[in-house]
Order: sequence, then structure tokens, then C-alpha cells
Amino acid sequence: MLPSALPLPRHRVVSFISVVFILLLAGLSARAAIGTALQMQLGNPSNASADPNNHAHYLIQRTVEAIDYNDSLGEPNWASWDLTASDVGSSGRSATFYTDTTLPASFYWVTTGDYTGSGYDRGHMAPSADRTDNVTDNDLVFYMSNIIPQAADNNQGPWEVFEAYCRTLASSGNEILITSGGSGYSGAFIASGKAAIPGYTWKIAVVVPTGGGSALTRIDNSTRVICIKIPNVAGIRSNPWSQYVTSASQIQADTGYAFFTALPTKMATVLRAKVDGAPAPVLSSFSPTAAGANTMVVITGNGFTSASSVLFNGGSASFIVNSDTKITAAVPAGASSGPISVIAPGGLAESTQSFTVPISPTITNFQPTSGAVNASVVITGSGLSSATSVTFNGTSAAFAINSDTQITTSVPTGATSGAIGVVTVSGSATAPASFSVLTSGPGDLLYISQVYGGGGNTGALYKSDFIELYNAGTTTIDLSTYAVQYASASGSTWQETLLSGLLLPGHYYLIQEAQGSSGTASLPTPQLSGTMSLAASSGKVALTKTQALLSGTNPLSNGAVIDFLGYGTANAYEGGSAGIALSATTSAQRLHAGASDSNNNSTDFIAGAPIPRNTTAMEAWRNRTFSAAELALVKVSGSLANPSGDGMTNLGKYSFNLDPHHTDAALAVSYGMQSSGKSHTLTLTHRKNHFAADITFSYEWSSDTMTWSPLNGVTSSVVPVDAETDAVSISTSSTNAALFLRVKVAR
Repeated sequence: MLPSALPLPRHRVVSFISVVFILLLAGLSARAAIGTALQMQLGNPSNASADPNNHAHYLIQRTVEAIDYNDSLGEPNWASWDLTASDVGSSGRSATFYTDTTLPASFYWVTTGDYTGSGYDRGHMAPSADRTDNVTDNDLVFYMSNIIPQAADNNQGPWEVFEAYCRTLASSGNEILITSGGSGYSGAFIASGKAAIPGYTWKIAVVVPTGGGSALTRIDNSTRVICIKIPNVAGIRSNPWSQYVTSASQIQADTGYAFFTALPTKMATVLRAKVDGAPAPVLSSFSPTAAGANTMVVITGNGFTSASSVLFNGGSASFIVNSDTKITAAVPAGASSGPISVIAPGGLAESTQSFTVPISPTITNFQPTSGAVNASVVITGSGLSSATSVTFNGTSAAFAINSDTQITTSVPTGATSGAIGVVTVSGSATAPASFSVLTSGPGDLLYISQVYGGGGNTGALYKSDFIELYNAGTTTIDLSTYAVQYASASGSTWQETLLSGLLLPGHYYLIQEAQGSSGTASLPTPQLSGTMSLAASSGKVALTKTQALLSGTNPLSNGAVIDFLGYGTANAYEGGSAGIALSATTSAQRLHAGASDSNNNSTDFIAGAPIPRNTTAMEAWRNRTFSAAELALVKVSGSLANPSGDGMTNLGKYSFNLDPHHTDAALAVSYGMQSSGKSHTLTLTHRKNHFAADITFSYEWSSDTMTWSPLNGVTSSVVPVDAETDAVSISTSSTNAALFLRVKVAR
């Protein structure tokens, strides 16, 4: 038998006028009107298509609803529609069900007669009462393609009550986006065999307050979502629909569909998890507040029961719900800093404070690439701000964090050549190349401390060029096998001055070179005089431990070279670039009074007014600190003078690396006392000039401040304060009622 013909719309003209009238009244208001574009706003859950060969998911789009039709089941997989107050009117209910002859010819067209005597209601997905604005719209939901076999107690019980509740929400000024269908198919069909019987019928209603723009623009994480899943059985007619509340995630798991695909991913996840009536979750705190991947974080709050997702700035984390008030989550790999979110049946809870995920560290470079123990090394890279250790081939080193991209460290005692490593709270990094630890000997701590090539030039202060050396070690050096050598900035021809004599620890060695016709002052008495004429602005100076003349433009690979300075435009130098260009009024001066050596000319040397030195570090320190007028005053310039009036002499200031002009003696020494029963431990901590190799520190103790005794067997700890200063701590214990410690300096 041929299926019935499609119904002709009744009251066609009246319906048309009615729709136009509604639109005119609505104007720009948020009230939705019937239209194809409105019926699938939340997305296509099953990717149904209008392909006549797609028998499992054939897409039907009408003005009143969208349907994913399943020819094998003889009914819709799902139907979706938009409901507003304007969709409910007085057209009444159609008295007839219609065969859907718009289905592809290869499909079976289910008829109303197929349900006769089946024992199941012809259950609407989009209900008749949601489309009573006019007769035409109501007729369209009576197509059999909108019908599922429903048990009468389901269809006329909680299902119908929930339909009415949705219309109440719409009449209260909401736009309801609804999707419904069947699930739990067991292979059973109605008696005619033309329609499958679902084990459950489900519905998802998204309640959107009216307002401007489309409904999607008015949906957010707080939007109410009501999902029900009702057993398609007898005996439930009087049960309330709220008894069957579930989540879209559960329905999604039952059907394999994906709901809310038109929404942003995170919002869709939140709405899918919602169970109507569940308490909204609250996230109050988390600990720790910063950690790397895989670290366990404890999240506290409430409303966490049945939480479905924990996100670290949007990144999904594995977690355990410990209780309604506690979740333990692991920081996911690849997480970035930002808020922590918990998605639970009650919705979304998000922290007001950001969780910090330190960047995994990297080391891109370090300078210099070699150096002796205590040599300064600058490490560059990224993610270094949370560094917890720096190692040289496994040996721990002291370090200072300059920024997230830079660390300054020094070669530790006992280090061997190998990789530099950095460990941070988020991981570890190894330098791409090895660092070479240079073996220290007396000559390795002999440095070029100053070079001046402007002597005798117009505008010069001094009449002669000079080269100055400094013994930064602790042993006397015999210079009889050493030489200083010079070549022009790009030259390969070298000249030299042979050295002689002994250089004590902490002393300078002044070498006078060629004299010019200008200049106003003679150098202090030099230890040695030579005849080399140094260029004022650019050149190359080498210190060699043999007296064989160098050759070539770059002799740095020659094992005889123990120190080297390329300044100005020199084509050879230590480190990444040459030292600064000089002039008739400036000399190249090694930092830290001549004792800093990172094997990088551009960072080890600065340009300053020449200060030729021929004596001890103490004298040099004083000369660098006081003006010429002050040097003439005994009360200011003597080693035991006290220019700041705070009771500490210049010698003391030098020893503790304090400013002689300021009353900062109180910074030199501090103490702390700890008691355990009758035993008392006194700890004294003092500053120490890292470069004061000519100073001896000794310690004494007393019980009455009258009689002092040497403190023997002292174990001290040394912690760098800055590049020039150490903090030295020594401790002693006693059962005496009174205990005093003091530190003495001498040179």
C-alpha cells in the first residue's frame, strides 16, 4: 500500500499572517521564532547528514525541529528543537499522524498503522504542545519520523510532566534548547517489526535566559542544564521526573553521541557534567601553589563529589576525589601557569589564584668555556628562576639567580671537566658542551691586572705606558721564567719584556714600558722597565710562563700563554669579545682589584682612569677608594686610620669588604645563640673580602671578655654574599654561663 500523502497545511494564509505579526511585534527582541536555523543550535551530536544513502543517520531539517533518522530502527536517533513562549499558542493538537513521504525512497516509511495493537504509545520527540503556535507547525511534529515507541506510563507520566515543566520555563522568559531520543536498544521491535523499542528515553534541556543575540551567545558556564533518562517501562506513571535526573555525559556514554559541539570545549565539558540540583562546587585553596609536571596537588573546597574533570589552565589532569571537600590531582605534562578548575555535577569551580608551572629549564650557553676553581661562569638559557642546584660534572657549585634566563656561578673546589647541569623545581637541564676545569698552579693565579697604552700621548696623565700584574694566589711566584708580550690589534709580530724577581701573594708588579713626549706624571717606582710601545686604543697583551717569543695573530692555543688581553679592535681575545677600547686617559682594569678571571676580556675588564700599582692589595684598595687630597691625610689614608669614625680601621674595612667612608662597621659581624639544657652554642658570622689574600683571620673565645684564648679546631662554613664578599660562620659550644667570641684580622 502506498503511504499517505503529506498533509496540506491548514489555514495557510492565516498562519503566514500570524508569523509575520509575531516578527513585527518581536522586532529586535530576544524572543525566538520558528525557523530551520534555530533547531540545531547546539550542534549535530552524531554528524548526521542529508545523504539518502545514510540509513543510520539521515538528517532531516524542518522549521520546527531537526531529526537524525535511523531507517534500521524506524525512528529518530534524536530530535532537537528550540522552545520559547511564542511557540506555544492555541492551534490545538492534530488529530492525525502522518507518514513521512519526504524520506528517501529506499527507506521504509513507517505508518501510524504500524503501531496499532503494539501496546506502545506513539511517543513524540518534539511534543505537540511545544508547537501550537499555528496548525502548520503542529502538523509537522506529527510525522512518524518524529515518533518513538513509548510505554504509556512513561509517555503519559514523568515524560509528559517534564515536557510541561519545560514549557513553564519558556513562559517565564527563557529559551529552551532541547534534544531527546532513545537509548538502551536490546533488539526488540513493536509487533509490526517496523520500530525498535528503546530501553530508555532521554532528554537534554538547556535553559537560556532571553536577551540579545542568538541563544549560543547567552550560554555560559552557569547555564542550567536539565537531563533526564527514564526507563521505558510500565509502572512509573506517578514517579516525578526529578527521580531520573542525570548528566549529558551519561547520555553521551549511553549513545556515543557528542553533545554541545557548537560551544567552546571547556564550556561544553562543564555543561555535559551538570546534574540538575547538584550543589555548585567551590574551590577554596590548593597546595603547593607552584610545581612541575606529575607533582601531586591537594585541592580543597566543597561540592567535589562525582567531579568529572580537573584542569590546570585548561590542561586535563588525572585526579582522585578523596571526599566532597578534597581532590588530589597530578600536574599534567605540558601544563602552563594559570587557574585550577574543577568540573563537577554542580558546575564549574575555578581558583582565583593562579597555579604556577615553572618552565622546564634549558641551557643554551655558558661563558667562559673553561676556568680554574673559583672562576666565575655565567650560564644562559630559560626556566632558570627556580633553580635549586648547579653542578660542574656532578660537583655542586654556589650560584646566584640573576633572572629566568641567567645564572652566575663559580667553579667549585674538586670540580672536574665535564657537563654543567642545572636542576629546577620543574626539571633539569644539561649544557650542550663540556666545561674545562683548568688545573691551578702558582702561575695560573698570576693575572694581567691593568694595561695602559696612552702614556706620553697628548692629554695623557702619565708619561709612560705600563703593564701591571697581580698575584691572586697564596704562594710567592718566581717570575724569572715569565714574560709580558705585545702585538698590535691585528698584528702577528710580537715583542716582549722579560720578567724577573719574586711576586708575593696579594701584591702587584708594575712594568713601565715606552715613554712618550707628553703626560704630566711619572709612574710610581716600577718593579721593571721595558721598551714596548703599546697602542692607546687597541692592542694585544699576553702573559707567558716562558720567555719564548710568540708568533701569529692569535696565540691563545699556545700552552705558554697563561693570561691574555685583547682590547679595542683586537682580533684575538679571551671569551666572546675583546675588551673595551682605551684612550690616553683610560686603562684596562681587571675587576675585583685584579683578581677576577672568567676568561672573558669583555666582562673581566673595565676602562677607568689609570691607577698604576706597585705594592699590596691593601695599598691598592686604599688608592682606589680615596681621593688624592685624602691620601695626604694621615687620619684618612693610613691602614689604621678610621675616616668614617665608626671605630673600624681601614684595614678592618678592607678585610670585611666594607666602605671606608661609611659608618657600616655594624655589618661586619653578627651572632646567634642556641641552648640545649646547660649547653650553649654561639655562632659568629662575619663578612670576608673574597679577594683579600693578604689578610689573616683568627678567632678567640672568652667567658669574661677579659681573658681571651685561641679558638682551636674551628670548623667554618662559607657562603657567597656577592661576587666580592663571603659570609664566614664559626661556632663553639660551652656549658659556661657566659660565652664570647671575637674575630681578629691581620696582614
